[in-house]
Amino acid sequence: MKIKHKNKFGILGMSYDTTTSKGYPGARYAPEQIRKSLQWIKNRIEDGMLFDVEANRLIDMSKFEIKDYGDTDKISR
Repeated sequence: MKIKHKNKFGILGMSYDTTTSKGYPGARYAPEQIRKSLQWIKNRIEDGMLFDVEANRLIDMSKFEIKDYGDTDKISR
């Protein structure tokens, strides 16, 4: 009997802007933007399948498990 395993991915957001250069902050917004992008992708899954436009193929998303672990506390120097 073959055991089916899922590919598991976790997301952990870290708001960290202390290494920005030339006064352009923005890394602190990354966790929220990544979650918005993932939601956009999740909305395009039909019957457990997602179409990959670059590879012109269907991806069986039932093989993947993505869990959001939230954000860490703010990191400062």
